[in-house]
Amino acid sequence: EIDIMKLICHSQVVNFKESFEDETNVNIVMDFIPGMDLFAFLDQKITFSEKFVKFVVQNLVEILSYLHSYGIIHRDFKLDNIMI
Repeated sequence: EIDIMKLICHSQVVNFKESFEDETNVNIVMDFIPGMDLFAFLDQKITFSEKFVKFVVQNLVEILSYLHSYGIIHRDFKLDNIMI
């Protein structure tokens, strides 16, 4: 996973900074992203415009296409893992 994170460089993917280990953990340092995940955002029960939804979906497809171009399949692709 760390090797994959080092490989990825996309404006809409969280940047990997470094990693380090201790006796029991592998720690990964990444950029801090303020805001909320897409699940919490959608749970606000507000109506979203078609333009906004189209923007979000286009970005998700672009990011997945980028990952797939490197032969990477995201195995935990869910609303909780998408920051907005």
